[in-house]
Amino acid sequence: MGRLRGSAGMRLGLMIYGGLDTPTGGYLYDRMLVRHLRSRGDNVEVISIPSRPPVAGLIDNFDPRLLRRMLAIDADAILQDELSHPSLCLLNERFRRSSVVPIISIVHHLTCLADRCPSNAARHRLLERRYLRSADGFIFNSWATRASVRSLVLGAEGAVAHPGKEHVSPAEPRPPRTGPLRALYLGNILPHKGLDVLVRAAASLPRSSLTLDVVGTPLDPEYMLSVGRQVASSGLQETVRFHGHLSDRDRDEIIRSSDVLVLPSYHEGYGLVIVEAMAAGLPVIAPASGGAREIVSHGREGFLARGGDAEGIASSLEALLDPAIRAKMSAQARRRYDALPEWTTEMERARAYILGIVQGRDIIIAGES
Repeated sequence: MGRLRGSAGMRLGLMIYGGLDTPTGGYLYDRMLVRHLRSRGDNVEVISIPSRPPVAGLIDNFDPRLLRRMLAIDADAILQDELSHPSLCLLNERFRRSSVVPIISIVHHLTCLADRCPSNAARHRLLERRYLRSADGFIFNSWATRASVRSLVLGAEGAVAHPGKEHVSPAEPRPPRTGPLRALYLGNILPHKGLDVLVRAAASLPRSSLTLDVVGTPLDPEYMLSVGRQVASSGLQETVRFHGHLSDRDRDEIIRSSDVLVLPSYHEGYGLVIVEAMAAGLPVIAPASGGAREIVSHGREGFLARGGDAEGIASSLEALLDPAIRAKMSAQARRRYDALPEWTTEMERARAYILGIVQGRDIIIAGES
């Protein structure tokens, strides 16, 4: 196992794709964990792996330079973002031949559950199972994520440390609004995020009943073009507005001017944008698969819909056209935000787990099974 140097803090490595400043919920989680570890006196060295398509990422497993960097840290433990699994699934096995330092995987969600292409999902399932078996422990962002990992690796144990809420400033209660329902899509534009499903749902409602603001970076140009064609062919050019990536200030402003956040994703490990929406008193339509159901109760703070269920999303949007239902759910969403956990508490839970692994102690995780 790793070893602590007297009373000094832990020495840790963190392996991720790209940089910690990448603007996604998963990277925010990693940033908050690193910040907390450093505040407690731990040294965290970030090893950045160039992000590339999964098949190309497999080459990293045979890169001697990456292996040398892992070995050179002289760490008490190596942390790894699970989304980097294509580059690590075999590299970890090579690392094991030269080191007994424990590997702890930070799991936001399993790619195999989110990918809409069956062949891609099957490939990721094989790679993720192999990768997960190479880890000595896990930090999960939700109970749902823990359950999904255990479905691939029987008996996988770890700490569930939910994302916190202090990075979001709560808004004052909102006065009732009139006019069309203002729906918001917030997130990178990728096939598994299901924007095309949301457009299909919007197309089934009266044109004058809602507007849809789409905020996020299109990371798959072909998919973005297909969504644009879908908007045009459905006659939604005046309904759907694409904003691309926005500054934090403009992003906050559009959240607070909206009536509902819609996450039509096929799977979300947790969904940090839900926290941001609830801070502004927005009801949320969220995926039924994954950790969103640990934040959103169907029919209370919003609605849950299966991935690909345009009809279910349309039905939820239709319900929110009623100002009374919208106002009630808005108040409940704001109260739910107040009850959400804080980063400091959750990241300390993660640190205690890492410390236990480093010290070779048996870690018992209480909570859901």
